[in-house]
Amino acid sequence: MRRIWRAILLVATTHDGNTPMTTLDDIYHTMRAGNFAHAEQLCRSLLNREPSNVEALRILAGIANHHGHFAQGLEILQRAVSLRPDFAPALLDLGTSYARMNQLDQSERTLSSLTELQADNANAWFFLGNTQRQQRKFSHALRSYLEAVDCSPDSAPAHNNVADMYRELHHYDDALKHYNIALGIRPDLIEAFNGRGVLYAIMGGYPQAAADYTSALALDSTNTITHFNRAFLLLHQGNYEEGWREYEKRPALTQTEAIRGFRQPRWRGENIEGKTILLHPEQGFGDTLQFCRYTKMVAERGARVIAFVQPHLKTLLMGLDGAHRLVTRDEPLPDFDVHCTYLSLPGIFQTRQNTIPAQERYIQAPLDRVAQWKQRIGDKRRPRVGIVWSGSANHSSDHNRTLTLEYFLTAITGDVELFSLQNELRTGDENTLEKSSVIHFGAELGDFADTAALIEQMDLVITVDTSIAHLAASLGVPTWTLILHYPDWRWQREGDQTAWYPTMRLFRQQQPGNWDHELGEIRDALATWLGTMRSTH
Repeated sequence: MRRIWRAILLVATTHDGNTPMTTLDDIYHTMRAGNFAHAEQLCRSLLNREPSNVEALRILAGIANHHGHFAQGLEILQRAVSLRPDFAPALLDLGTSYARMNQLDQSERTLSSLTELQADNANAWFFLGNTQRQQRKFSHALRSYLEAVDCSPDSAPAHNNVADMYRELHHYDDALKHYNIALGIRPDLIEAFNGRGVLYAIMGGYPQAAADYTSALALDSTNTITHFNRAFLLLHQGNYEEGWREYEKRPALTQTEAIRGFRQPRWRGENIEGKTILLHPEQGFGDTLQFCRYTKMVAERGARVIAFVQPHLKTLLMGLDGAHRLVTRDEPLPDFDVHCTYLSLPGIFQTRQNTIPAQERYIQAPLDRVAQWKQRIGDKRRPRVGIVWSGSANHSSDHNRTLTLEYFLTAITGDVELFSLQNELRTGDENTLEKSSVIHFGAELGDFADTAALIEQMDLVITVDTSIAHLAASLGVPTWTLILHYPDWRWQREGDQTAWYPTMRLFRQQQPGNWDHELGEIRDALATWLGTMRSTH
């Protein structure tokens, strides 16, 4: 920080005694005129004369942030707060700067200290809630947003965020109340229409959800989050024709193309015979595993297919049907004419519920890995069941789908060999694992080829909704998947089967936040399955 601070002073303008003294008003006037370069010069001139002027430091940090120099802005704000720890505007800016830099613990500490200093500071509570929300501390975020509402009852964004947290915590009536308040204050608040639309969909109010998305689009027809929410609703209802069209406006697609910066055009279904196409992922492993099945269909259009996959999937997918070559982000891309994300392929091929390319098995674990894992686990003595009770902690809905191992094992009864198919453990799971009969390989599962080879040894896989559910089902292994009360669109709303995976059985959550009923269903189904296994062997 001292190095940056010295650099700021070295380039500062020296007052020569003739030029009028720079004031804060001069700087603010220049910024309002949009002349940030001159405002920066004035700021440095003032700081050369008054190095401890914390308001000037705060302005200089704001100018740095305006130019995208976030690390520099952060260090300048740290300097300001070190000079005057009770300067509320700088504390607020520092807290939000920490959050921008993903230093969430520091952001929470800084903003918490500001709320202790000024308990009636609505902005401090609001941005503290934002940080806690990013940390997925939803109960803490709710309390912070409620404090913000107490300080500023007419703040529509604060009411909206209160509603979002109530929704995350499954208090749907309270969520609806605050969405309505937010829209009563600000009838043009798109975030509230989107949030209430999602809430209505969760509650089964599809017409109301559709109406809210329509209202949001009337305010901003280009809002990609609204288009995504509407696409999700349409696909969830099985309206694939309209849903795929809307899905092409999803934020992740735009973000992926911006990050990768391809000069070549996106393929939208036109004739590509004799051309080379790059297929590439945009979201998680599960999406790649589910939609790579379309690679063969693209190749059948006469294209030479380059399949770009995540590094952990490359060995597994080396034999992917239709792929001329596989590459990852660690390799230079070969020449290609057009590109397309895997998630856009169902729409291009006009997939409907009755035309889903559902093969019982379309992925094959590498034979050498299968042999290695067969030897690793030894001879089979009892029916083998692979289990997954938690997914990636980075997933936006991880708090809803992940269980503790202790809770998950209440569903497992009978004489079976239990194998963990995940390599990471959460807090508390290690103790449960040591006391259980579950065989856990941890880091030995180096990539998806290892996991697939282990799954090949299983008679049944029981899993929460993660990439392993897609992997096991794409291998043709019987797979039982725990599905959220309001699940991803691909699982739709009803039934225990899915057209995407013939060997998968769905166990749908009846009550948000509670899996007791579904774990009981699995316990009963497992007893029946074991009886069938004994009678056929």
